[in-house]
Amino acid sequence: MKSVSIVLTIFLAIIMCNCAGTVRPGYDADDEQSREYVFSTQLSKLDEYNNALIYISNIYNSANSVIQLKDPNAGVIVVKAQCPFNIMGYTRYVYYTMEARFKDQKAKITFNLSGIAGGGGFYAQPDYAPPKEQMPYVWNNLDDIASGLKSAMQKKDDF
Repeated sequence: MKSVSIVLTIFLAIIMCNCAGTVRPGYDADDEQSREYVFSTQLSKLDEYNNALIYISNIYNSANSVIQLKDPNAGVIVVKAQCPFNIMGYTRYVYYTMEARFKDQKAKITFNLSGIAGGGGFYAQPDYAPPKEQMPYVWNNLDDIASGLKSAMQKKDDF
């Protein structure tokens, strides 16, 4: 009877942990885990897509390694990359996914945070958030990327 009670307790503990919610460890329910930008352009879907691809190729050291999906017909580019932030004298990185979707004269960029990693003996924690005090810095960096993409998609290249 004692072993049944132990098994039942373990089973209930597993269920409670899995049903506790979808907020990842290190995040509070009110923490911003994603951000979306929608804007208008004067360009066709293909021009927006091409301009975004050129911009992405210019800002990432190895664009081919961060671009996970590029489909000009669907008007989609998916990038998985990392953004640096500093804590206790060490540089850490927050992993994120950027999804850019294009329609004629309209574009949407979505960032989703997915974890942290870094140096100084700090191991990868794919389900944890940066410290709260670093979140504005992280989002400022990602806002800069979104702003650069928006600017790139406003330019008509007649070359």
